[in-house]
Amino acid sequence: MTETNDTRAQIRRLSDIEQIRRLKYDYCFYGDVWPGQPNDPDRQAACFAEDGVWDLMPSLRSVGPAAIAAGLRKMTGHFSTALHIVMSGRIDVNGDSATGTWYCLLPCAPAGAVPAQPDWTVTQYNEEYVRTPAGWRIKYMTSRKQFVAPFLMSTPAAEKREQVAAGAAR
Repeated sequence: MTETNDTRAQIRRLSDIEQIRRLKYDYCFYGDVWPGQPNDPDRQAACFAEDGVWDLMPSLRSVGPAAIAAGLRKMTGHFSTALHIVMSGRIDVNGDSATGTWYCLLPCAPAGAVPAQPDWTVTQYNEEYVRTPAGWRIKYMTSRKQFVAPFLMSTPAAEKREQVAAGAAR
């Protein structure tokens, strides 16, 4: 391979990685929900190939963008807040296919709970991608929870309650 061809191959590989990174960003962005900002399951599901698989758990396994959008609606309807903080992405490209592993810190709060008890969920995404005429798409996605922990908030009001409680205990 000549230096020019090698450089072109490296540029294409880096471009592919960046396109897949952007695809993951879009999936997460359209899945985020908080008060006043609804998610968009249709745009989130558009990140998948026509035969793409969304496999979060046996009760949430869907094939194809329409079924995936329906599954996303079912799942996200349970949250008033969910924000994907995705990090440590590794993408390996092999021609017109690729794999990726990502870690996600997901602060979320259930819908309807007053007051809502938020928690931190840590998941690992394992994904396969395919190049399509429309660009890179997710071929297969699985997300497995690593752990869930309560979100302990410290606010001025909470600190004041703690000070009053500490004084009353004396």
